[in-house]
Amino acid sequence: MTVLLNPNAYIPFREQLNLDRPLPQFNTPLIIVLGAHSLKVGFPGDLRVKVLQMVSKIKVSDPPKIGNSLSDQEANKTGKSPFQEDLLMQIEHLKDLLQWSFEKIFENNKNITNSSSFPYPVKVAISLTHPEVLNLNIKDLLHNYFSVSDLQLSIGIYML
Repeated sequence: MTVLLNPNAYIPFREQLNLDRPLPQFNTPLIIVLGAHSLKVGFPGDLRVKVLQMVSKIKVSDPPKIGNSLSDQEANKTGKSPFQEDLLMQIEHLKDLLQWSFEKIFENNKNITNSSSFPYPVKVAISLTHPEVLNLNIKDLLHNYFSVSDLQLSIGIYML
């Protein structure tokens, strides 16, 4: 018996990439929305989010497995989330998720990810429940690992 899948049927996904539009000017902020179960990265004015990571799970390996490279079995058995409930508890996992997201967005512009400073201002939307120490960890990660010089954290959700 052959089962044909309806191409228009809903199929759950882990990542959605919308990289068809060119990158905006460097003064346009890159927006990161940190949710307990999703990570969104994009620019204002985009019709769709550039990177939507629905299941923010990662398998710790070298290199880490993220997104569609992570099988269902790996996600369920060994997949790790940077969040515990609504709190960011594993900054290392967030680093890997952001690195993966930036590599996807700037895939055709390797000079951006290899640059000594991040060329876009970054705005991060965080949960109201984040204690200040977690916000400091996020700032530290973006400043020191990704060389983001123009960074703003805010409570709430940016519309992406």
